[in-house]
Amino acid sequence: MAGARPNGQFAAKVQRHASQILTYGDELLQAQALSLIPVDRLRSEADAAVAAAGEDQAQPIDPQAALVRALLDWFKGEFFEWVNSPPCWNCGQGEASRVAVEAPSEAEARHDASRTEVYTCLKCGAGIRFPRYNDPAKLLETRRGRCGEWANVFTLFCIALGLDTRLVVDWTDHVWNEYYSQAKGRWVHMDSCEAAADQPLLYESGWGKKLTYAVAFHRLGVTDVTRRYTRQWPAVLARRVEADEDWLVRHLREVTGGMRMGLGSADADEMAERDMFEDAELETACGEGAGREAESLPGRTTGSVEWRRARGELGREEGRDVDAGGVGGGTGGAEAGGIDGKDAAGVEGSEGAGVDGE
Repeated sequence: MAGARPNGQFAAKVQRHASQILTYGDELLQAQALSLIPVDRLRSEADAAVAAAGEDQAQPIDPQAALVRALLDWFKGEFFEWVNSPPCWNCGQGEASRVAVEAPSEAEARHDASRTEVYTCLKCGAGIRFPRYNDPAKLLETRRGRCGEWANVFTLFCIALGLDTRLVVDWTDHVWNEYYSQAKGRWVHMDSCEAAADQPLLYESGWGKKLTYAVAFHRLGVTDVTRRYTRQWPAVLARRVEADEDWLVRHLREVTGGMRMGLGSADADEMAERDMFEDAELETACGEGAGREAESLPGRTTGSVEWRRARGELGREEGRDVDAGGVGGGTGGAEAGGIDGKDAAGVEGSEGAGVDGE
């Protein structure tokens, strides 16, 4: 029954992320981000990629896409570090085992830590704390985390570079980004953890995720973009039990309207036109059959094999075909920290930070 669905909980989650996306507009924060990005180098690499592609008319690439490619490769390869378990501050050598998740200390809370994972070093026995920070300025210092921290900082970097960027929150415990491509006239998928671009079926057809809601947060609106990421819409729809569908459409429109208050008529018209084209795109995106694109998509590459296996995200690497349908879900895992969800051990919120997802 629609009235029994916890629309209020869903609304609170939407509001939390709608507020989060506005923090990236801080000019001082953007300047701090730009001071850490090798902008000239990335633009040079992008220019070289465009020039090389220009010699092959069958594989053209636009400057914006080339810059995104360079940024993804640099961010994953050189800037940010994935954390399976934190290094030992005492001996620096031992593996660590998680023993608890607790409230952040006063100092950790000042940087918007949602919670703190507590580990014990298996070599020297030292206690290790891993605060799940949400403050992007703090994450520019630590430069490590799981998908929530990765997407948090990557969102900031994209916006600082002038890319019109969304944060996409997956209710089944992941988070990624989209940028608006002027050349393509549409929103394009990006995942900093996987250094993936324009592969929206990666999660369903590659990882084997059982998607429910994928909601995109932009400074000027909130959009349910789930249909972009599935070719099994009836199965996904059957799993969408956290909010009434009609209410969800109305609520996201209301939130978007509030975020666009004060826009000039030209900007308002531009956003309305984007919305119209995106609605049409999403209506046709989720037809049955993923085609050849899905056949070659890999399983997840970030995180330990054991952790990925527990979450059911190895895809074909585990020697099985991915079944994107069905009503059941895979193993949860709060990858994004400060986030709803449980990890494979049943501990709430393990992967992400304040941004829903691991």
